[in-house]
Amino acid sequence: MRKTMKLLIAILQGTKNKKLHNQLLADGFRFTVMPSRGGFLGKASEVMLIGIEESQIDSALAVFKSCCKTKKTTIGSSSDGLRMDTLGDFTAPAKTTTIEVGGATLFVVDVEKFIRF
Repeated sequence: MRKTMKLLIAILQGTKNKKLHNQLLADGFRFTVMPSRGGFLGKASEVMLIGIEESQIDSALAVFKSCCKTKKTTIGSSSDGLRMDTLGDFTAPAKTTTIEVGGATLFVVDVEKFIRF
């Protein structure tokens, strides 16, 4: 019987994802990691590619859910969040915004053919 294969594409904020990498390896998943940059903040990120059988999807998603947490952070109108606006003799903090960072964005797509040499 032919196994149905999927490609899991994960976009992870940041580059400190060692816990996730270690857990995926411990659970028998093979993956490729590519550094990337982008998103709302234009910060460093990672893209992971994982070829898996359809029956492994729930197990892989559980690993991502347990290892990829989000948090709230406050950013200013400059990339470092420390910019001050000067209005005459008065210096005021730039407008700040609270955003959610971290976590993972996952895509699961069908694979027409899977070959491993």
